Amino acid sequence: MQEETFWQIVEICRSEAGADTEHVARLLLRRLRALDENEILEFEELWLRAQDELYSWPIRDAATLLFGPFDDDTPGGAAGR
Repeated sequence: MQEETFWQIVEICRSEAGADTEHVARLLLRRLRALDENEILEFEELWLRAQDELYSWPIRDAATLLFGPFDDDTPGGAAGR
């Protein structure tokens, strides 16, 4: 799976679900069920890479500036929210 295809799938699901993250997850699951096993594994690899990039220090620093101290163990991510 090309990275562009990965992001198209994610964007389509986000566009259809709006801000409802649970709905996004359900739509992603539905789309993944339509893929073959190899495509699912490639999607997972790209998903994990995107997560690694998200948890990089520049992103965490930006989240801290926007939302306050950030704690991985706190529901929703930001401490005190």
